[in-house]
Amino acid sequence: MLYNESESWHYGVRQTPKGGDVLKYGEKIKALRKEKGMTQEELAKELGVWLKTVQVWEWSRKMPKKENMEKIAGFLGSDVGTLFFDETDKLR
Repeated sequence: MLYNESESWHYGVRQTPKGGDVLKYGEKIKALRKEKGMTQEELAKELGVWLKTVQVWEWSRKMPKKENMEKIAGFLGSDVGTLFFDETDKLR
């Protein structure tokens, strides 16, 4: 994404000048995980990462590496663009 001086980023959430949150990839990961009836620990095991890693992603504290973005999106039935970069609330 291009940098825009009227926007700021905080923990992976783009905030507009009015303070409205636009992108919360962590909430999308969490919603899709819960839709599958999985715990964070189960998702971590499925993806081959630590539990803490999944927690950090769901808190939108740190973006996953590219290869993990692809694993997460594929496993959760979404795509990388929608899950991590789409500015709408859609999940798929």
